[in-house]
Amino acid sequence: MASKKMDFIKGPLFERLEKKDGIRGTNEDKRIGFLSDSEKAREAAEVAANFARQFISRGDYEAAYKYRRDAVEKLDIYLTYCGTGLERLFVESVLELSKLSFAVGRGMSALATYLRKGLGLAETSGNLRSHALICLHLGRLLAYQNKVNEGLAFLEKGKDEVAELGDSDILKAAAEFLGLYYSLQGRFREALIHFERAEEYFIREQNRLFIYPMTLWSLGVTLFAIGQVPRALGFFQSYLHSARDMGLPAVSAIARSILGLALTVAGKQREALYHLDSSLKEAEETKNSYSLFIAKAGKAIQAFQEGDLNNAFEWFQSAMRDGQKAKSALIFINLYIFDMLAEFCRKGFEPVSKEWGYKEQLQICLKDQSLHLRGVAMRMRAMEKMRAGESAHEVMEDLTSSIDCLQQAGAALALIDTRIAVAALYLREGNIEEMRDLLQKLWQAISGMGLELTYLPRELRQHIHDDDLQRTARASERSLLDRYFEFLHNLDGAETEGDLFHRAVRLFSQLLGAERGALFWLPARGRRQEFDLRAGYNLTRREIDSEAFKPSMKLIQRAFRQNQYIRAKPEYSRYISVEDSVSGVLCLPIEVGAEVRGILYYDNSYLRINFDFLSNQWVPLLIDHTNKYIAHLLELIDLREAANRLAADKVYQHEQLGDPIITQDPSMLSMLDKAEKAAKSEATVLVTGETGTGKELLVSRIHKQSPRCDGPFIVLDATSIPENLVESELFGHEKGAFTGAESRKRGRIEIAHGGTLFIDEVGELPLQVQVKLLRALESRKFYRVGGTQTVKSDFRLVAATNRRLGDEVRAGRFRQDLFYRLNVLPIVLPPLRERGNDISLLARHFFNRYASKYARKDLVLAREDEDALNGYSWPGNVRELQNVVERAVILSNGGRLVLDITSVHEGREAENFSDTPTMDELQRRYIRFILEKTGGQIYGEDGAASILGMKRSTLYTRMYKLGIKNRNLR
Repeated sequence: MASKKMDFIKGPLFERLEKKDGIRGTNEDKRIGFLSDSEKAREAAEVAANFARQFISRGDYEAAYKYRRDAVEKLDIYLTYCGTGLERLFVESVLELSKLSFAVGRGMSALATYLRKGLGLAETSGNLRSHALICLHLGRLLAYQNKVNEGLAFLEKGKDEVAELGDSDILKAAAEFLGLYYSLQGRFREALIHFERAEEYFIREQNRLFIYPMTLWSLGVTLFAIGQVPRALGFFQSYLHSARDMGLPAVSAIARSILGLALTVAGKQREALYHLDSSLKEAEETKNSYSLFIAKAGKAIQAFQEGDLNNAFEWFQSAMRDGQKAKSALIFINLYIFDMLAEFCRKGFEPVSKEWGYKEQLQICLKDQSLHLRGVAMRMRAMEKMRAGESAHEVMEDLTSSIDCLQQAGAALALIDTRIAVAALYLREGNIEEMRDLLQKLWQAISGMGLELTYLPRELRQHIHDDDLQRTARASERSLLDRYFEFLHNLDGAETEGDLFHRAVRLFSQLLGAERGALFWLPARGRRQEFDLRAGYNLTRREIDSEAFKPSMKLIQRAFRQNQYIRAKPEYSRYISVEDSVSGVLCLPIEVGAEVRGILYYDNSYLRINFDFLSNQWVPLLIDHTNKYIAHLLELIDLREAANRLAADKVYQHEQLGDPIITQDPSMLSMLDKAEKAAKSEATVLVTGETGTGKELLVSRIHKQSPRCDGPFIVLDATSIPENLVESELFGHEKGAFTGAESRKRGRIEIAHGGTLFIDEVGELPLQVQVKLLRALESRKFYRVGGTQTVKSDFRLVAATNRRLGDEVRAGRFRQDLFYRLNVLPIVLPPLRERGNDISLLARHFFNRYASKYARKDLVLAREDEDALNGYSWPGNVRELQNVVERAVILSNGGRLVLDITSVHEGREAENFSDTPTMDELQRRYIRFILEKTGGQIYGEDGAASILGMKRSTLYTRMYKLGIKNRNLR
C-alpha cells in the first residue's frame, strides 16, 4: 500500500534532477526515483535540500528556492498520504524555504500554508526550537502581507518561546524577527539590540543578503528613528553594492529606493535624486512594485520639501497605487509623510484613498500600539492646535505627551521634530531665551546625527548665533569623551577575538559618526604585508577589492607604514560615480606588543562628517588608550579559550586503552606498519574487521602516533545509541530541539576539535546522519540539531566497521560518496583464527594479567590448555578469548586452569527461567543471547533485528531502554 501511495511522488523532482548536469552522479539521481518507503522519501528530500545548499553557496538563490520548494512539496505529499515519519525533516525544510522565499520574493501564499502545517508538527513532536522559529517566520510573513496584528501575535508567541529556551544560538536565529517585532511596536531601542545581533551573525556567516527587504526596511527605519543617520546610509549603500554584485536586481532596486528615501529625509537632495531616479528605472525594468512604491514616496517627499505640492501629490498617488500592488506592509510610510498629508488636507486635496486621508491616519495612529506612531500623531495634533490659535497650555499638553512616548520608544529623530515644535511654540509666545536655549541643544543633537543646520526650519535658524555654535562644539567634545568610555565598556562583553573585532569596528563607527568601517589586520613584520579584512561594518570584501576602493587602500597602507593616523579625502578620477565616491577617511593604527598589527578604517560618502571634530591633541590619546585596552582584552580572550579547551579535554576526552597490540604474525606486523604511516597523515582512515578483532585499540594507537596526539580522542559507538539519538550525539543539539533536550549539548564532532573522532561501527549510521557527516567532513562546519549557527571543528575522522561497506553501498544502506570519503586509507584487521601463534601469545598475556588481578598465583596455563585454545575458531576473536581466559581464572579451583570454551554460546537456554526473571530481564537476556550469536550484527539477513522480527530502529530503542551495549557483550 505504501508503495502505491509513493508512486506519484516520483515525479517532477526526479525528472528535473535527472536532466540537471554537473551536480550529482547518476547514482544520486536514481536513488531519488526509488521512493518506496519512508527512508527513501527522506533521502530524496535530503538530496534536493543538498542541491539547494550548493546553489546557495554559488549565489543562485532562484535555483536554491526551486529545489527547496520541491523537497517541501514531496514531504508534504508524503505526510498527507503516508502518515508519519518525516515530521522533523519537513519542519527543517519549511524553515529553509521561508528564508529562500523572502530572498527571491516569491511563493508567499504557499509558504503560509506550509508554515502553519510545520507549526502543528513541531508542537506534536515536542520540537520547541522549531515551534518558536516557525512562529517568528509566520509572524513576519503575516506582517509582510499587511496582517500586522495577527503577525504581531505570532511574533510575540515566538519571542516568549525563544526567551524560555534562552541559549545564544536560538537568540541569534530569532534576532531579526525580534527586531521586527519591536520595530513594529515603535520600540526602537529594543529593536536595535536584536537587529545588531542579526547583522553580526549574517556578516560572520557571509550570507548578509538573507536580511530580507522587509527587515531591511525595518532596520533602516530603526536606525533613522534612533538618530544613527550615518550608519543607516552606510548600511543601505553596502546592501545595494552586495545585491548588485551578486546579481539580485530586485533586491538591488529595493535597497537603492530605500537609500534614496533616506537621503531625502536627511536633506541630501542631490544624492537622493540620483538614487531615486535610478531606482525608478531599475524597479520598472524588474516590475518591482515594492521598490516603485518606496521610490515614488521618496519623490513625493522631495517635491514637498521643495515646496512643489502638486507634484508631491501626483507622486504620492502613484506611490499608493504601487503599494497596493506590492501587497506588503505600508505602515512605516506615515513616519515620513505625516507633514505632507497634513498640508494636502489644509490645501483641499482629495485623499488618495479613504484609509490614506490625513484625518483618518491621525486617528489610527493616536490609537496605535506603536509608541513611535502615537508620539508622532500627538505632535501633529499639537501643531493643529497651534495653527488654530489654541492656548499654549493645550498645545504643550500634547507636545509633552509626544515627548514621553518618543523617549520611551528611543525615537531620537522624531523627538527632535517634537522639540522643534516646542521651540516654535516658545517663539509664538515670545519666550525667546527659552527658545534659544532649546535651539542650542537641538543643534547639538542634530549635528551629532550627521545632519546639517538646514534641518531646522528657516524661522528658527535665524535665532542661532555664532556663540551658540561655539558652545555647541565644546559640549560635543565633552559628549564624545562620555561616549568613548561607554564604547570601552561595551567592548568588555566580547567572548572571542572575532567578536571583539566586530564590536570595536561597529562601536567606533557610531562614536565617530562614520557610514562605513573596517579592521585590516596584518601579519608580524618581516612577512609579506597582505591586509586581512578581520571585520567589516557596512563594508564587504567585494567593495574593498573594487577599483573604487583603491584610493582608500593607499591611505590605509600609508597609515601602516608611517604608524600614524590619517585624516584625508581620497583622490578620485573625475569619472567616479556618486555612489562610489568618499568624502572623508580616517585611519587609526592598532598596535599589539609595540608592533603595528592593524588599521581601523572609517569613511563617509554622503554626510559632511570629515572627522575634523577630533582635535590633533585628542587623537593620539584616543589611539594609545584604545590600543592598550584591545591588547588587554585579547590576552583575556586567549586565556579564557585556553581554559575552556583544557576543561573540555578533562570532561570529554575518551579514556584511551593502555593495552599494547600483541602479535608475532607477519600480516599483523605489516598492518601495524601501514597504520603507523597512516597515523602521520591527516587522511581519513577506515578500519575493517570482524567483531572483537581490536579495531578500537588500533585506532587509539593511530591517534597516539599522530600529530594530534595531544588533542582529544573522542569515540562514538553507533551500535550503542538509538537511531533517533545518533544525530544528537554526533552533532550536538540545542535546548528544546526535541522532547527531553533540556539544555544545549555539544556533540562528539565539536568536542573532537584539534584531535581525533573515532566512529565505531560506522555502517550503522542512519542515512540522514550519513548525509550530514559527509558535509561536515568536506567543510569542517555543521549545525547542532535544532541550531542555526554554524559550528566549526578541526577534527580527524577514523572509522571502523565489521561490515563490508561496498556491499552496503550496493544494497542502498550506505552512501557511496561517504564510503569513498572514508576509504582513503583502508586498514583490514585479520580475524584471530588467521593469526597463527597469536592465540597462544595473547592467551598467556591475558592469563598473566588476570592471575595477577585476582591474586591467583597458584594457577598454571598448561600446554594442553593452549592446544585447546588453538583448536577453537574464535568467532568473537580477541575479545572472546579475553573473556574466556578471565572467566577461567575467576572460576577455577586449585592450581589447574579450567577452560570452558563453548559455554559462551551454548548451555544457557535451560537457565533462562530458573530465577523467575521479570519480562524486561527476560528480554534483556534473550536480546543479549541473539547478539552474541550474530557476533553483534544488527541488521541484514543474518542480523539480530531479522532474527527477532523487529525493525532495526525498534531494536536500538529496546536495547537503549534495557541498558544493552553491543560492544561490551560477554
